[in-house]
Amino acid sequence: SGLPWFAGVLALLFGLNVGLGYLPAPPSLVGAIGLIVTILFIGLPVLGLYRAGDHPWTPKLAAALVLVGIATQAILTVLVRQNMVTGMVAAIAQALSQTGLVVWCAGLGALLATTLKEKNLLVPVSAFLAAFDIFLVLNPLGITNQMLKADPQILSKVALSVPKVQSTPTFGPVSPAAFVGPADLLFMAMFFVAIFRFKMRAKETLTALIPTLVVYMAIVLGTGWPLPAMVPIGLVVLIVNWKEFTLSKDEWVSTGVVVAFIALLFAAGMYFGPRVASSRSEGDSGSIEAVPTPEPGGPNQSPSESPTVPENTPSPQ
Repeated sequence: SGLPWFAGVLALLFGLNVGLGYLPAPPSLVGAIGLIVTILFIGLPVLGLYRAGDHPWTPKLAAALVLVGIATQAILTVLVRQNMVTGMVAAIAQALSQTGLVVWCAGLGALLATTLKEKNLLVPVSAFLAAFDIFLVLNPLGITNQMLKADPQILSKVALSVPKVQSTPTFGPVSPAAFVGPADLLFMAMFFVAIFRFKMRAKETLTALIPTLVVYMAIVLGTGWPLPAMVPIGLVVLIVNWKEFTLSKDEWVSTGVVVAFIALLFAAGMYFGPRVASSRSEGDSGSIEAVPTPEPGGPNQSPSESPTVPENTPSPQ
């Protein structure tokens, strides 16, 4: 348990990331192998964050992982995207940048978890994150929607990618089939650290969460719909650990107020969003509406799982 297991899972993901560029799949098995790869690249990060949750975290250790992870991801992403490295070196740099992403998400999630004073706080936190993710992903005025319109390739720069299995080797970085957003990794890490810290149902949460996210990702890939992944994550945490919570009447009221507030934001965005977009397009031909939007096809960024990807690649949120 703890960080050694977390490091081992990251090493396995790194090897798979690099190896897929050099091990083409038989054309008749691309679909089947693609399904296996999707399961691995959804399940292994969750397993790694679960193992990392079972560690005696301190704010100093968590902050160190955040700094190291962000620096690793930022530097190596720039090297790859600016074509400063190619071939095997680019594949290694891309895989290490993905490792850095999971590292800083684990660190920041642990840092947030250390601020939680009691387990009952997980109820309003889960409700808020799920509701707010719906607003960000599905609302026309949500940050996620605006970012994707401004830069359809944003997920390829910051999110965890699920590699696309191909019948010919790339001899370099593998194209993504879908993405898992940093926020999803971050809050999964926070939940696992808190669940272990408060001695709740950690193993049961893991067992329920992995298949739930795999099915959720399959829906995103199959439909091309951008879907907020914090919804299934929050629901799994609450349902599996429900008997662990004992909320007072005031805590129930505050949870309801939070969800109601996000619902109002969502409703307002759905009402005013199309009108704002229409007024922009009429007044400025170079506005955000003129920017090409991503093609459908991948999981949520918040994923949460979402559809947006680099050139010629189907994308989620």
